[in-house]
Amino acid sequence: MHATNLSRRTLLRSATAAAASASLPAFIQAQASPASKLQLGLDAHSVRGMKWKAMPLIEYAAEQKVDAVLLNGFHYFEPHRSSPPTARRRKR
Repeated sequence: MHATNLSRRTLLRSATAAAASASLPAFIQAQASPASKLQLGLDAHSVRGMKWKAMPLIEYAAEQKVDAVLLNGFHYFEPHRSSPPTARRRKR
């Protein structure tokens, strides 16, 4: 068997080409599948200028038929006032 001297650059180029060609059939198959659906979501930060609360944001997302809504803060929710603030405090 004859030993061949490979440069690092040649080895990396060959390894990259081999990895790319090995993953290509899976990529093509995933692109060709009509059953696969790209899921989209709505980040509430992107419509923050509207100053909507959680329910109008969720309704808007439903109209746009997105798959998920990201509410990235508590300011999107209305305060819950089912009991007076003194009753919610922990008694010591």
